[in-house]
Amino acid sequence: MMKRILSILAVAFIIVANMAVFAFAADTEGFKANHPARVVDEANIIPDGEEKEIQTLLDQISEKRKMDVIVLTVEDIGETPPVVYSGDYFEQHGYGYGENRDGIILFIAMNSRDIFVNSTGKGEKIITEEEGNLLIDTFYDDLVAGNYASACKTFATETDSLIKSFNLRAVFLAPISMIVGLIGSLGKVSGLKSKHETVRFKPKASNYQVEGSLNLITKTDDFLYNNISRAPIVIESRGSSSGGASYTSSSGTHFSGVGRKF
Repeated sequence: MMKRILSILAVAFIIVANMAVFAFAADTEGFKANHPARVVDEANIIPDGEEKEIQTLLDQISEKRKMDVIVLTVEDIGETPPVVYSGDYFEQHGYGYGENRDGIILFIAMNSRDIFVNSTGKGEKIITEEEGNLLIDTFYDDLVAGNYASACKTFATETDSLIKSFNLRAVFLAPISMIVGLIGSLGKVSGLKSKHETVRFKPKASNYQVEGSLNLITKTDDFLYNNISRAPIVIESRGSSSGGASYTSSSGTHFSGVGRKF
């Protein structure tokens, strides 16, 4: 039994290693040909030299993680909600990886002072409301201080870490599920085999007890004491969070994300 489990683990390890190499290799085939720039600074808030640096960083992350990660800044969005404006821009300009258009967008609107982290495809599984707010926390102070290039770089590196963690969980959980299933199957086989044994050792003394031969005359259940400790949990998020928002475009692409004012 143990030898079988070890053999299964060895095979699973090989599968995991091969999947990891495949999952994290750089790839441009899933993106649109003549891919548009991943930094679109319409508000002109990022210095030219640093814009090129951020562009290179986002290109590397997007190709390595197979997820379009972009930065979009604008002056004014009128009455359009950030999730709609950034989602339409993303879709209309051909961003996204693969059939599901996997992507994550940092959207900044200067006149309304909106920050919004939008996502679609696999990006929606990564940018949950909780993770999105924690992500914004990492670069919020730079935005407030007007350090827009620094904020965009932090967004890029932190998003890279989020995608990496998500991919690792996905790669390793699949073989683990397979191992659990196989071990469960072996357990069932062993159980069926054991039913054919006519004489077996019974480890519990109660198995040898004659029913009705033990009578307890007195039985009490005494409560002694309790001890309850309470500690406050403080969750701090800078800025005024607008919570989560979602949007489905006219073509059926679904977007969701979180944002706040700065």
